[in-house]
Amino acid sequence: MSACDIGLSLARELGEGIHECQALYRRGVIQARKGDLEGGKQTAEELRKTVEGGPAIKRLNYYEGLQALIALRQKETARGQDHLQKALALTPIELGYNYNPRPEFLEFLAEVHEEAGRLEEAQKAYEEIQLLKTPRVYCPGNALIYARSFYKLGKILERKGDKAGAAKNYRQFLDLWKDADPGTQEIEDAKARVRVLGY
Repeated sequence: MSACDIGLSLARELGEGIHECQALYRRGVIQARKGDLEGGKQTAEELRKTVEGGPAIKRLNYYEGLQALIALRQKETARGQDHLQKALALTPIELGYNYNPRPEFLEFLAEVHEEAGRLEEAQKAYEEIQLLKTPRVYCPGNALIYARSFYKLGKILERKGDKAGAAKNYRQFLDLWKDADPGTQEIEDAKARVRVLGY
């Protein structure tokens, strides 16, 4: 949160609209993830006003994405999915070298589908993340989402009964995170699942 506040202050001082939107978006995501949904809603409203007062209306993708996460945390699946469709429509597919929230929006979408029991749609969203040409050196957040997508896709395939596919994704995840801190929950879970699956 302190990094977001510093970034927001600096962006406003320099008149960098895109970085202001990104800082507000990230602050709202942190608030929503921590359970401060009222704070997240206030940040979303501040973000909307910032975008509407600037030259690039497509930056509303950040607002729509944040609203989607808030709806997801409130268990309002249909509203969350509606916001995500709007966010994705406003977000370029090619990621470029600057931060692009598309992988994160797709991760939110996969979570919406998974919560609703739509495993096929969740699988497609995670597979789309893996197909994106993510410049992982420049966007470490997207690199994290990319790596984690293999773990999450493995769990979906396991639920669908595709043991070989699940094990393949778990192994890919473990390879990507081979240097992670020992005892990381996802690492230990993926290792255990590979052993149980026997592939």
